[in-house]
Amino acid sequence: MRPPLLILVLLAVLPLLGCDTRFIGENCLNPDNVVCDGDLSCREDMPGGFCTRPCRPKGDAAGCPQDSLCIQQFGELMCSPVCRRDEDCRGPDGYECRGESGSSVRACRVKLQTDGGTPTTP
Repeated sequence: MRPPLLILVLLAVLPLLGCDTRFIGENCLNPDNVVCDGDLSCREDMPGGFCTRPCRPKGDAAGCPQDSLCIQQFGELMCSPVCRRDEDCRGPDGYECRGESGSSVRACRVKLQTDGGTPTTP
């Protein structure tokens, strides 16, 4: 006898209910059971953690999920969410909306830090 389709669906979905899945740009460092979606990984070196994946070329959306852009951050190319203004990013965690050279699109990135009035790039 074949189990009903509903039972099979529930068995597939139940393991996912125990964790919180995060998408491009979302935080991934907290005490809860959080995992980045699909082939994304958590960049723990970024404020609050940052779900992303490597990409190329810089300034292009190729290799990144929909509504994200390949940017350079901390010397590496990575996918980051497209934004229009700072409020679209995780401001309280230290992110802002800035342009990327080679693209007319802006993406969320770690805010520039200042040291005595001199901007430094993370």
